[in-house]
Amino acid sequence: MAICLCSGVYQDERDGLSERQIDAILLSGRSYDLASCLKTGGALIFPHTYILECGSYIAACVHAALDSGADHCLALGVLHSFGDTLGAARRQERVDHPLRMVHGPHRPPGEYWKSEYSLLSFIFLWEEEIKRRGIRAPKLSIRFPYLVAKSPSTLPGMDELEAIAKDACIVATADLCHHGLAYNSENPYSMNEGADFAKKSIEENLALLQTGDYARYYAHCQKIKSDSYDIGPTLRHLVGPFTPKIHDMTLVDTAPLYEGFVSPSWVAASLVTMEKL
Repeated sequence: MAICLCSGVYQDERDGLSERQIDAILLSGRSYDLASCLKTGGALIFPHTYILECGSYIAACVHAALDSGADHCLALGVLHSFGDTLGAARRQERVDHPLRMVHGPHRPPGEYWKSEYSLLSFIFLWEEEIKRRGIRAPKLSIRFPYLVAKSPSTLPGMDELEAIAKDACIVATADLCHHGLAYNSENPYSMNEGADFAKKSIEENLALLQTGDYARYYAHCQKIKSDSYDIGPTLRHLVGPFTPKIHDMTLVDTAPLYEGFVSPSWVAASLVTMEKL
């Protein structure tokens, strides 16, 4: 896989937003009304690529969490396996690996999540919307389950997530389908050709997650280059049986994020609800 420049590029993008652009992104999130999913114990999934491309999906989840009436929001992020230490841990995927746990503030070992970017756009829009509403912010807990290893119930720290989830609404980020040369896809589709492939792939992925067969789900994540290895099983464990729905999806060109501008490379940024049954 090519070297990814995501974190710095996305930070520069957020830093360059004008107040007018931020307002427009937050307003665009009002196109979706998803609070009822959270009120009934379900969860939302939003992407973490360019905010100018998919900020409406992230904003939709911010609005849903704030409109749900919950005093506490649990936001689950992807802990990407960048770097030698996390990369080696992901390749081993052992149930006894020392990094296998829920990471985040006040969680040991306390360092790896600090350079993770997957929740930063959500936190950014969360804080901006709270300022715009002039409200007292609900509590926001951010956590990064890592190396679920097809067994969310045994993940160290899951007991804390279960306790939080009893009273909190749940949102999570995942890019559910990566495709193209940067992701070592064979015979890759161009962005003009890939929408049907991406939608079908994500629907199949969510259908497997519904069953709770984490081994098959994990294998399918590998196939479609989804980064939801940990997020999917964690949500399924916390929410229980659910009905998935893709509310919207857009293909985002990610070739500029990789050294050498390897094209075609894209991610299917998706807004998904998991309605609790």
